[in-house]
Amino acid sequence: MRTAKPGAPAAAPAAVDGPLSFTPQANEVAEVIEVPLDHLLDPATVHEETRTIRGETVNVPFYAHGSHKIWGATAMVLAEFLDVVRSI
Repeated sequence: MRTAKPGAPAAAPAAVDGPLSFTPQANEVAEVIEVPLDHLLDPATVHEETRTIRGETVNVPFYAHGSHKIWGATAMVLAEFLDVVRSI
């Protein structure tokens, strides 16, 4: 990702030749999953469920991919990124 102006994320198309390799920090990442961009851009991928967080009941949006639910800060960052991708 590059920055178009200070604080504003921007996306640019990129070509990747071959599979990507990830080295997650075991104490921070339970599992690495790869989700195709077109899947994330599909509105049918976004769902919402009710969760209790710190004793408060809240509606939590998430991206569904197979048996995975991508939610929380990761979903928030994805939503911002996808907004940028849609604007290109």
